[in-house]
Amino acid sequence: MKTKRNQMFFFAAFLSMLSSFIAFSNGKPTPEKNSIVIEVPRMVCGGCANKIENAFKSTKGVLKVNANFKEKIVTVDFNPSIVSSANVVKVITNLGYETKVK
Repeated sequence: MKTKRNQMFFFAAFLSMLSSFIAFSNGKPTPEKNSIVIEVPRMVCGGCANKIENAFKSTKGVLKVNANFKEKIVTVDFNPSIVSSANVVKVITNLGYETKVK
């Protein structure tokens, strides 16, 4: 009787952990994520910010980009197993902007 009760307890605990994992990750494995903040002194308008954000659309491994021209910073979330931080910075410098990693 004790063994059956223990098995039921462990099964219930397992189901609880499994449902928490599925709720957290929406059933998908969550990718490894790093963030980098890049100062872009010559990003002076919304058009510049859009140009930078659009340049990342074709960059594999980039998860999220936020270019803020008022603060002159670009924040990029990326998967380091797919793209390096140096390559993330290079996307911006290839557009002709000077950069400084914060």
